Amino acid sequence: MIVDHINSYNPQISHYRREHAPRRRYLPPEITLKSMFADFMIKQPKFCTYDKYRKVVQKMNISFARLGVEECEFCVMHANHSALCENAQSCDVCQKHVEHKQLAGKIRQLYTEDKNKPVSADHSFRSVDLQKVLMLPCLPGMKSAVFTRRLVVFHETFAPLKTLENTIAVLWHEGIAGRSASDIASTFITAMKQEPNVEHFTFWMDNCSAQNKNWTIFSAMVSHVNSNSSNPQSVTFKFLLAGHTFMSADAFHAKVEKEIRLKRNLCDFGDLQDAVTKANKNVKVVSMDSGDFHKWESGAYSARKSGRPLLSSIHQVRFVKGSKCMHYTLHPGGTESTYDFLTKKFKLSEPQSKTVRGIPSEKKNEIIAKLCPLMSDQTKTHFWTGLPISAVPDLIDHDDDDVRN
Repeated sequence: MIVDHINSYNPQISHYRREHAPRRRYLPPEITLKSMFADFMIKQPKFCTYDKYRKVVQKMNISFARLGVEECEFCVMHANHSALCENAQSCDVCQKHVEHKQLAGKIRQLYTEDKNKPVSADHSFRSVDLQKVLMLPCLPGMKSAVFTRRLVVFHETFAPLKTLENTIAVLWHEGIAGRSASDIASTFITAMKQEPNVEHFTFWMDNCSAQNKNWTIFSAMVSHVNSNSSNPQSVTFKFLLAGHTFMSADAFHAKVEKEIRLKRNLCDFGDLQDAVTKANKNVKVVSMDSGDFHKWESGAYSARKSGRPLLSSIHQVRFVKGSKCMHYTLHPGGTESTYDFLTKKFKLSEPQSKTVRGIPSEKKNEIIAKLCPLMSDQTKTHFWTGLPISAVPDLIDHDDDDVRN
């Protein structure tokens, strides 16, 4: 009974920490453990204690952590260790932490150097991050919204390093596409198309091997750079150290969350677009359609090929027009190596567009029946009645496996 009650809040898998905790699920920030237990006691009085309820939540691997403000697990463990360590100079754990901090500092210095480079018409420096999972409609205070499966919305942010002006915000929802590696690759290409005169792109990202480091995205970047219809001469990915990943995209997400709180009710996708637009000056909101998503696939050789680098160890990777190789470095400021990772069968061309994904009819009908009547503006129901239907039930969680593969 406790498990069923907890699941009624519809905890979701998030892209944050997916590499380290792929089975963990998260609840929206407006929900607290105490409010959940209070609701359970109304329905099942004297059934269990708060401590028992809390332990079941923990056993189900459900978190209330504030996503996007990720702490470094290595630093946290060292802080606990240092309180008991009697000789840091001769301690291996302490010395490894010193090296860890030095590496984080060096990478942060490179980020700052890119941030302070003069503005150039042919070079774009941006930080990229996928905002924590948003769910529509957002109706704070409405209990029915908490217990109703809602539409999952995605927001990939491409923010300039120095200022949040001219941020490119790419939005889509699960009725259009998911968050597979192929989908994420499509958002990068869509963002680059918003700056048609830029020849060199540099993207700073977190060190998530599931989301940002995979052969599908790398294959798509080689294809895009070498396309006759695209202008970029090079695309560079730079990765921050896990746990030390705060960047301009996170600052923009904070502004978006503030606008959402001020707006309070987000009844449809248009309301979210409006909140993102108002988050900062000159924000360019790009809402992707199914035709913008392409069926990108990995063209990489198998792991058995000699010389293949371990993706998790890469600090920087470049893709250059006229080359099918990836040019990568393993350490900040290190020597660049080249690896021809694409098979001969891989075609450097844009694959066909994806079809509309749709959502399960049960979810759509539940939103229309339970939540649409709660909206003060009934014209908002047009968005929900027009959502496409999928015959496949709840696809969203399977996308995480696609990204990892």
